[in-house]
Amino acid sequence: MKIWIEVTSGDWGWTGKVYGSPEKPKRGLKAPASTRYFNLFKKIESGDILLTYLTQSLTSKKEWKGTIVGISKIKNNYYQVSNTIFIDTFEDLEFPSPILYSEFKNMDCFSESFNKLIRKSMQNYLSEISNEDFIHLLEIHKEDREFISKTQYSFLLKC
Repeated sequence: MKIWIEVTSGDWGWTGKVYGSPEKPKRGLKAPASTRYFNLFKKIESGDILLTYLTQSLTSKKEWKGTIVGISKIKNNYYQVSNTIFIDTFEDLEFPSPILYSEFKNMDCFSESFNKLIRKSMQNYLSEISNEDFIHLLEIHKEDREFISKTQYSFLLKC
């Protein structure tokens, strides 16, 4: 099982995962069907964990700008529809206190892969982080750690 951070802009990057309707199904991960994204999506497997980070750009909900807003589980391997590839998510949960980029950008406890994403100002679409990175992020807000400890994601705190 791997832990990934998806970087997306706009409120829909999170609300699209959480809310769906017959007219507009849940979003999950979505990318153009290009070699770059195929290679990236091939690394993601069912059961992996996904954190969603919303950039400042196009995100209108003030408290979500530049934050990690929630956690999801990967439902399936990628599939293609027309010129787009998808990966579905489920068990999408919003953190009680979104984790601001400004709160973690200068911390010196993260893995090299997460530090690389931070140095790029959270501008890679998908990046893998370590379980320890995840735990350090949850330590920023006590309420987030307590929240996760009472969910299906509590196993991540024991690794």
